[in-house]
Amino acid sequence: MTRTLRRNLVAVLALLTVMLGILLLDIGIAPEHVYPGRTAVFPWLELLIVAGVGLLGAGLAARTELVAVLPPPGAPGLLVRAGAYGLGLGVLLALLDAWLRIGDINVGLPLAPLFYLWGAISQELLTHFGPVALAVGIASFFRQSNRAQRAVFWVVAVAMSALAAVGMIGAFQNPDVPLDPQLPIAPMVIGGAVFVIEVALFAMLARAGLFAALAMRLGFYAIWHIAWPALAY
Repeated sequence: MTRTLRRNLVAVLALLTVMLGILLLDIGIAPEHVYPGRTAVFPWLELLIVAGVGLLGAGLAARTELVAVLPPPGAPGLLVRAGAYGLGLGVLLALLDAWLRIGDINVGLPLAPLFYLWGAISQELLTHFGPVALAVGIASFFRQSNRAQRAVFWVVAVAMSALAAVGMIGAFQNPDVPLDPQLPIAPMVIGGAVFVIEVALFAMLARAGLFAALAMRLGFYAIWHIAWPALAY
C-alpha cells in the first residue's frame, strides 16, 4: 500500500466516522426530529452507499495527482480560505433569494448543524469526489497524460453540475416540495446559480482536494441552509 493510498483511506474513513457518529448520536438522543411539514433522518443505507463510493474513490484517486483528498503540503490557511469562499457563495445565493423569495425548505435548529454536516460529507463523497475519482482513476489505466485525465475530470464535473441544476429546477415543479417563488423566473435563476456553485466546488476539488471542497461546501451551507433561513423565514 502506497503512502498516498493510505492517507486517502484514513482521511475518507475519518469522514465516514463523523457520519456514523452523527447517526448514532441522533439515535441515542432523539431518534425522531419533526419540524413543520418535514422530518429529518439519517439513513444507514445512505451511509453504506457513501462508504462504498468514498473508499473506492480514495483507492482510485491514489493513481492520479489530479484528484486529491488532503490539501497539498505547504498551503497554510487553504481550508480557511475555501470555507470563506463558501460563505461568499452562500451570501450571494441569499441575496438572490431576498429578491426571488423561493420559500424555506431547510431543516431548522437545533438539528440543522448535524443534518448539514452529514449532508455536506455525503454530497462531496457521493456526487463530487466519488464520480471524478472513479472516472479519472479508470481513465488513468488507458490514458496516462495529465491533459486527458483533466478532460475526463471536467466532463464529469460539468455533467454532475448540470444534473444538480436540473434537479433544482425540477424541485419547483414538485407539489410535495414547499417552494413558492414570487417571480416566475426563479426556477431558472436558482438553477443557474446551483450550476455555478457546483462548478466552483469541483474547481476547488481539482485545486486543493476533497477536504478543501468540503470546507467550501460547509461554508456555503452555513449561510444558505442555516443562517439565512433563521433570519429570513
